[in-house]
Parts: sequence; structure tokens; C-alpha cells
Amino acid sequence: MKSQIVTFMSAVIVSSFLFSFSATADVSNRIDPASLEYLGAFKMPTDYSYGGWKIAINPAGNGGSGSLFAGRGTEGNGGYLGEVTIPAPLGTGATSSLPRASIIQSKITISTAAPQDTQGQPAYSEPRGSQTAAKIYTPSYTFYNVDNSLFTSLGWVNANLSSPNQAGSWNITSTAGSMVNKVGGYAFFVPQPWADKHTSGRSLIVGYHRGFANQSSNGPTMFATAPWAVGNPPSSGTNIPSTELLRYPSIDTAEGGTSSAPITNFTDYSMSHHAKGGAWVEWGGKRAVLFVGIAGTNSSYCYGSSCSSAICTPRQGPNNPPYSPKFWWYDVDDFEAVAAGTLDSDEPSPYYEQTPSEAYNNSCATDFYQSVAFDETTGRIYAAEPISGGEVAIHVYQVDGDSPTPTYSYCIDADNDNYYLSGSCSNYGSDPGGTYILQSSADGVDCDDTDDKFTFDCEGAGDRQVYVDTLSELYAAFDGERDGDEIVIASGTYTLNSAALSIDAPNVIVRGATGKRDDVIILGDAMTSGANIKSIFYFPQGAYGQNATIKDLTVGRVGWHALFFNGNGSGNGTTIDNVRIFNTYEQMVKGAVGTSGTSNVTIKNCLFEFTTPPLNYYTGGIDAHSASGWVIQNNVFKNIKSPNTSVAEHAIHLWSNTDYSGSNTIERNKIINCDRGIGIWHNSGVATIRNNMITSDGSGTFPDVGIDIQDSQNSKIYNNTVWMDPSGYYAAMEIRDTTTTGVVLTNNLTNKEIAIFSGVGATKTTNVENAQSLWFNSTETGDLHLSSSVATVTGRGTTIEGLIDDFDGEPRSGSIDIGADQLNQNILPPPNVKIN
Repeated sequence: MKSQIVTFMSAVIVSSFLFSFSATADVSNRIDPASLEYLGAFKMPTDYSYGGWKIAINPAGNGGSGSLFAGRGTEGNGGYLGEVTIPAPLGTGATSSLPRASIIQSKITISTAAPQDTQGQPAYSEPRGSQTAAKIYTPSYTFYNVDNSLFTSLGWVNANLSSPNQAGSWNITSTAGSMVNKVGGYAFFVPQPWADKHTSGRSLIVGYHRGFANQSSNGPTMFATAPWAVGNPPSSGTNIPSTELLRYPSIDTAEGGTSSAPITNFTDYSMSHHAKGGAWVEWGGKRAVLFVGIAGTNSSYCYGSSCSSAICTPRQGPNNPPYSPKFWWYDVDDFEAVAAGTLDSDEPSPYYEQTPSEAYNNSCATDFYQSVAFDETTGRIYAAEPISGGEVAIHVYQVDGDSPTPTYSYCIDADNDNYYLSGSCSNYGSDPGGTYILQSSADGVDCDDTDDKFTFDCEGAGDRQVYVDTLSELYAAFDGERDGDEIVIASGTYTLNSAALSIDAPNVIVRGATGKRDDVIILGDAMTSGANIKSIFYFPQGAYGQNATIKDLTVGRVGWHALFFNGNGSGNGTTIDNVRIFNTYEQMVKGAVGTSGTSNVTIKNCLFEFTTPPLNYYTGGIDAHSASGWVIQNNVFKNIKSPNTSVAEHAIHLWSNTDYSGSNTIERNKIINCDRGIGIWHNSGVATIRNNMITSDGSGTFPDVGIDIQDSQNSKIYNNTVWMDPSGYYAAMEIRDTTTTGVVLTNNLTNKEIAIFSGVGATKTTNVENAQSLWFNSTETGDLHLSSSVATVTGRGTTIEGLIDDFDGEPRSGSIDIGADQLNQNILPPPNVKIN
């Protein structure tokens, strides 16, 4: 049995509001409506006469001052969209004295994106997914749809209205089927981190409320959706999936409801209630979902012109005057419970029903507040009201009145004792953007228990976690990054349009939100020398960006290098993990040198590849000068081949002026069809090259050597497998220059010569240089694992100190095999494991 939430009315005036509240309320993390401060109002331009009361906010619009996008909203008259300024509101005075907004972008007709006869509240967003332009999401609905006809209800247009590229309209679906009549009235966004956790990344909320005659729901609805995840754009008529968070059946028969007495958890429901707009409100460490609209306050109602009333002239539809404007406040915890399946979608109830006294209309009007928008950068609520003479007033409220200083958090990662904190800590200034992590010593917190809250002093709270899901947020995160920031990037494609992402602060973590590198793609504008975007991640010369971590994403299509360390210690200690790097004009990862290079870099589990032919011979995979302490392991390199002029750079190339005391390790990498594999050149210090697989099919104009050492000392080349096209380059490895000394080559398996040039200080031990293709799983695909035991290879290697595993990280137990793969035929299974 579902719980019925009991509410009771209290005619208590707090500030300028009447409110009711839930008897079961836990207000610790809720917005307190009583704290709202009314700042005043302004009017829309005269161009918006008898329309323009469906609003969306762009906090960064009008040069950072903020702007409103306004739609028509009049029933049965179709839609339009324009952009206006946000003037300072006037606190008191007649409507005639209100300041007036100015036009930024003139109105355009919305048809394809909002084809139904009534336009709903739109929503603004920076680009999401693979989008490259900011969008306005435009819901629409058929006002009188008593026969429950199907219609599409959502589209989008570019925020640049001079090039709108209208797309849509689409049908919103859920597990309950088509959501016709339930989604076209309003749209707003929830924070992407919340959506990733609770609604499978669906962060756009759509809904509608018109209760009688099966028109929608006996209260507002909320369906979380993400059309950008379906297509860019989805084809017209596409069914867009959604997650149902709120819906009150017109007649809740499961709870004994009837047509004359429908049961609903929506506060003090009557047939003339109508929620017309919604917004996620989060400020000062507290949050809520707010709906605005009207409510009839009479205990009984009648229908249409047959009604007789001494209060107001009857009109079409349900009547129960007098009417009043309403704010309905919902607890976000309830929607988390719905998403988790512990509440049904008709169980959440408003924790406050609020009656703002600032509305200009009288109690017979049914217009009142028609839409609402929240500015997350200022904490201001904007509510639109049609007023006399066809004008539109925008009322402005301030949440809490002060800059946000959170005093609570809730758990997102009990295992690591991390607590999610929304808002801003005082020690980081007053900016409300971003998300912060507090490291706590508390253990055993149940993340699913909404009663588990953790209160702390925000001073010294620790590292920030900044979640971004738009291009502007991505740039902002790097423009203001601080020591210890974790920048979490939502799934999607981000095309840089002004500069590289510069990592200046130490200990910064940059990662894709899902852990899957294909889900987050950051691109430049072109893979050419004339590209505007030269790099994706840039580490300025000097002690910048040290001990950074970049992981779980894809970068590429740039004019120089996808990742660029510019020397003199830039990026010392950086880790690059599970990153796909592709299609660069020059080397994919570059370590430049000033008076020194970059040290102690780890690059692992990455894919370096060209998906289209390179455009330049001066390209390569990893190319680092004065590299010391680098570890390059478990990566794949593919198709790095010169198109003309000369041979391409290596897949891995460490060279020039490295301190002899430095050491670099290159292990367990797979290099497939690259001009050159691994190169250590010109005093590059001690290098250990082991357990790598290198294969070349001889394609390209300049196929060359697998491993080459030039003018270098003390390189240790152990247990590598190199397969060269039999008719291609003569050598699998080359050791050159009389200045090369102390090179040891042991247990390497090749099908071509290991060439040691005259006068070179190098020794060879137990190498096999006549491998046959049938010894391997597949020389064509680069799978150089041994297919079976080979008499001259299996168990024939020399034991080497520190050589404990093979290409796959499997132990080299017993006798050592030659090459990168240890066949390990004689390893016994663990006890109680049956081998079939």
C-alpha cells in the first residue's frame, strides 16, 4: 500500500507568502521558501504583447549579465522565440512604472520544433553530446485534447536565432508507453551529476499538468529525457526514451479513486489547479524542484458557463474561484527515491504550497504565473505573469539573499569516504558553480539512506570536484582550476573553438564521467597545419600542471599535439590513463625541452591511432625530449605512417639530452603497422624496453625498423617480439653509432636481423632472429602471442633480474620463453578449479 502524505494548511504569513507544509517534512537539505526575498519586477518589451510569458534563462547571456529567451505561451496560437535583457527589477510601484527589458534577438516563429497549438516553457542549454551550438528546447502541446490523440511534443532550435536550424518534433516515451498529454507544458534541466546518478544521464525534464478529462495528470509531471543522446538531431517523429519521476494518474483506481473523487498526493488538489512551469532550484547548499501556476481555492467546483458564481464570471472548463498564484516546492530526495524504485511516481507531494502575494492579477484571473526560470549563478528566481493590457511582468525573487555557503553534504562514495557538496565553499570564494569533495574520516555511510547527512565547516573542505557538460563549462573549469581540482566531463563531444585546455595548477585530475574513453570526445577544429586549435591539453613551460591525471576520454583532430608538455618541468609526474588519441598533424604526445624536459610521466592503457591517413611525415605517437622517469606501458599504436618526403617519427621516441641518471621503461605495448616502432636516440639515458609486440605489414611509403638505438647508453632490450613484412625492411632492430655503449639485447624474438653496427657497444644473448609466421596467433592483426610451443623459443630464454611477467602481465614461471609472450603451458590451475 502506498503511503498517503497528509498535509495541512496554515494561514501563516512569512515574508510575503502563505504556505503549507508536510507533517513529515525533513527540511535539512530543502530550500526554505520562507527565506525568499522579493526584489521586484520588470516588463517584457512591447513587442511581446499578449505573449512572451514562457521563459528560459541563459545565465551567461548578454555578455555575462544574463538574458531571457521568451516564447508565446498563448493557448491555440502556436509559438515564437526571442531573447531579451534582464534589467534591474523595481521593488514597488504600479505596473506602468516597471522598467522594461530590451530586445537582444528578435522573435522568430517556432513551427518545426514546436508544432502543436500551444507553446510550453522552453529550456536553454549549452551544447550537449555531439552538439556544437547552444540550444533552446521547445515543448508544445495541444491545449484541448480530450480524445487523447497522439502528437509529438519536443524539439530544439539553436540559441543563435539568426540560424535556428529547428529540429523535431519528437515523441517522449517511457516504460508506460507514449507520454502524450503529459510532457509538452514545460522543460527545465537538472544538474548532470544528479542525472548521471539517478536517471541514466537524462538531464532534461519535460512535463505538463492539466487534470480534467484525461488531459494529463492530477498534478505536475516530470519525465527525464536526453534527445541529444538519440541523435544530433533525432529524426522528426523519433521516440525519445525517458525516466518517469512524477505523474499523478487522472483517476488513481489503485488507491480507490473515482471520477468524482480522484485520489492524489498533489497538495489540496482541485480540477482547476494547473502547474504551468518548473525549475530545479539549488543554492546555498540546499535544493528543491519548484513548480508555478494557479489554484482554485473553493472547496467545490463546477464546469463551464452553466456555473453560477457570486465571485467570478464562469468560464469554459472547471471553475472553483477565487483563484490564487501558487509555488509548489518538492523535495529532491523524493525523486531520488522514485528513481531508485522505493517510491512510486505518484507518491511525492509538495513540502510547501506557497501563495506569493506579489502577483498583479486579481482572484478571478486564471493567468497568474505562467513559467519560471532559475539563475544558478545568482540564486534568482524569475516568474512570468501576464498582466493587463497584454503586458508581461517578470517577478524576481532571491533565494536566501546571501552567497551560498553550504553547511551539509551527502554521500556519493562511501568506500572512499567522499561526500558530494553542491555549491561553493567560503575558502574558494563566492562563485556558486562547481561541485566540491570533502574528505571525511566517517566510515560506513549508506549512500542509499537519505537520512545520512554529514555536517562540516566549509573552511578547508578540501579538493573540488567540478562537473562539466557544456563547452563553456569545460573552458571555465580550466580557466579557473585550482590545486587538487577534479574536473569530471559528462558524456558527449566537445569541439574546442578558441584555445587549448591549459593545465596550470598542480594535482589536477581530468576524467570522463563514465570511465569509458569513447563516451567523452574532445576535438580541435582540423588535423592540418593551419588549424586554430593546436592542442587539446597544454602544459605551459615551467612548473605548471605537475602531478596531473588525464584519463577515460578521447582527444584528437588538432594542428600539433593532442597533449603538449612544453618543457622545463611542465607536467612533471603526470599520468595519462585510458585515453584514445587520434588524428594529429604532428606527434600525438609531445614532450618539448627548454633547459630541461618533463620527468616521471606515466602513459598507460591508451590507444594511439590514425583513422585517416596522416598528412605530414613529421608525426608520431609519443615524442619526448629530455625524458626522465617515463613509464610507457600497455598501450596500442596503429597506422603511424608518413604520406611523403621522409619516414615518420616513431610510435615511441625518447631522445636528446636526457640526464644519464634518468631511467625510462617501455613495456607491454603493441605497435601495429607504424613506419617505426621504438626509438632511443642521443644520450637518452637508461631505457628498459621489454615485453613489447611490434608488427609491420610493410604498407606505406617508408616502412622502417621495429626498434632502433642511436647515440645512447645502457639500453636494456629484453623479451620483445618483432614481426616485419618478409619482403620489407631488412632489420627488426638496429643499434647504431659508435657513441652507443652498454646496450644489452636478450630474449628477443624476430623474423629479421638484429643489426649491430660496427663499433657499437652492444651484446646479444639468446635472441631468435628467424621466427616463422605460423608460430604466432596472427601476424596480420599484430597478435604475436605464441600459438603453440616452439622448440627454439619455449623455455630457451635467459633469466633476467626484474623480468617477472610477460606482455599480458602473466608470470614468467619456470623456464623463460623468448619473446614477449610466455606460453606457460605447465602452469597448474589453482586448487578446486576444474579445467574443461
